[in-house]
Amino acid sequence: MRIIIIIIILIFNCITGYSQSKFVSGKVLDSIDNNHIYFANIYYYIDSAIYGTSTDSLGNFSLEIKKDSLQLITQSIGYFNDTTYLNQNYKTKILIKLKPLYTAPPEYYFIQKQDTVFYNYYDDNNNYVYFSIGSGTRYCNGEPCNGEIITYYINNNICEIATYKNGLPYNGEYKDYYENGKIASKGQYLNYNRIAQWIFLNENNLIEAIINYDSIERIISEYWFYENGNLNDHSHFINDSACIKNSESYYDSGELESRYFQPNCETDSVIWFEYYRNGRIKSKKIYKDNLKHGNFEYYDINGNLIKTEYYKLNKLINTAANTQL
Repeated sequence: MRIIIIIIILIFNCITGYSQSKFVSGKVLDSIDNNHIYFANIYYYIDSAIYGTSTDSLGNFSLEIKKDSLQLITQSIGYFNDTTYLNQNYKTKILIKLKPLYTAPPEYYFIQKQDTVFYNYYDDNNNYVYFSIGSGTRYCNGEPCNGEIITYYINNNICEIATYKNGLPYNGEYKDYYENGKIASKGQYLNYNRIAQWIFLNENNLIEAIINYDSIERIISEYWFYENGNLNDHSHFINDSACIKNSESYYDSGELESRYFQPNCETDSVIWFEYYRNGRIKSKKIYKDNLKHGNFEYYDINGNLIKTEYYKLNKLINTAANTQL
């Protein structure tokens, strides 16, 4: 008899426990026009597991809740995400209103043919993305931008000027600016490629770099500068920008710091000189295929040879000190 009673109690507990499963139901609407949002996703996490559902054609949903306190996330394309916090005493019916993305102040907007065209933040799959100057396809009113486009910051300072084709800079002059109105870079495009001389500046309107390109955007030469205007580094490239024919770097005070010379790009042979600030040679090193190969000579500040190391394919063969000093 006692066994039968225990079984009945267990069955009763199972039934009542199941019947106490909690659900939340509701509707998802557009916060501006109150239209139903269908196929919106409503979900929550428990540890690494995700539980969720989607709204029907009328914006309705019902979802089983497996935890007393959680964050219910609602998501739909074209809207900001909404987070609803549910605790032990949550309402079983809720109304969720999503804010359309277009209601947020745009970070940039475009002017095209004297008409304001708000920039749509979409990628190639028409998904909402954060806009970044200099990357990705530009979309104007949902279509890849074409023609001359002027981009403005919210403070009405110009951000970018370029001629676009299929959403990418195409032909003609290109300029972009810092938010303070100072120019950041300027150059030319031809058939989607950077060509000729490009100048890059910092926010104080000082030149940071000058880079020269060929007709298919391969770097021919580049110059980098210190903030004081002195040359920092200069390099000249050949063979599809893969070979640094020569490169020179300088101390911020203007003295030559090192010289890099690649006489034979096909064998990747390199001679590298380093200098003290007084102009005296500091070292001479020889590489082949990125390996130490040949004499490594080291000099004191007066230009006197103090040590020579001989390498063969990165292996030190011998070392000789100059004992005549």
